[in-house]
Amino acid sequence: MQTLQSSLENAIKSINVAWNELSPTSKLPPETLATISKFIVEPRTLESMFEIMKMTHVCQYWRSTLISYPHLWLVVFVQKHHKDLIVACLERSRGVPLAVCLDLVAGVPYRCPGNTREQVVKYVQIGSVRSHLP
Repeated sequence: MQTLQSSLENAIKSINVAWNELSPTSKLPPETLATISKFIVEPRTLESMFEIMKMTHVCQYWRSTLISYPHLWLVVFVQKHHKDLIVACLERSRGVPLAVCLDLVAGVPYRCPGNTREQVVKYVQIGSVRSHLP
């Protein structure tokens, strides 16, 4: 029974992938998709970065295309509750100088979540650092 269910789930997944590949949006040239995404990320805000993350879930083509453009991921918003976004931006920026935005609350100590500090050390070429203190 479990094998049948697994086979059906794989078949449905394959059908969805094939369906997505037939969509006109899957035929956009990579440069066009990257240009469209730049309109979404400018100005660079945490919310615009979440919009780009959503775009990577449209289909496999969009995901691989957007992830392959390091300039979309060069702004890193360091906040307590967004470790996954921090790590994704660091990995996807691929050596492009980063702009690091720290969101700190005055008087509250900030510690990088989990192993994020070690992740940041891997990406030592930082273009700029901004902080916003309320």
